Amino acid sequence: MAGERDMLLDPDTGDLDLANGGTYTTGEVAIRQELVIRYRTFLGEYFLDDTRGVPWLTWATSKMPPATLRQVEALLLAETLATKGIVRVEPPGLSATFNVSTKTVTVVGTAVTDEDLLLLIDVEI
Repeated sequence: MAGERDMLLDPDTGDLDLANGGTYTTGEVAIRQELVIRYRTFLGEYFLDDTRGVPWLTWATSKMPPATLRQVEALLLAETLATKGIVRVEPPGLSATFNVSTKTVTVVGTAVTDEDLLLLIDVEI
């Protein structure tokens, strides 16, 4: 991933960060940005690959049972490991929690990059 670069996105809106005419990002920031994009892509949303994404609409209910939450964690783990620059997730793996009132999922865990750096994952989706 060292040679890869991407346009920096605003972490709050997901839009291009055009401050100072736009900025490129590399390394850990680029990996984290790609990971967040993968987590926030709905299954079938990307027209060039309709198998990419997480089936969030399947779990869009008012209450998420624990068994379903374990399924979400497994799918997010697969998305994490498919992210360019991530080689593994450290034990105990990823943990997801569902906030009923805001209908958001928070994912926490630790991944190891291809540059042998620890990447702390703490993403609200």
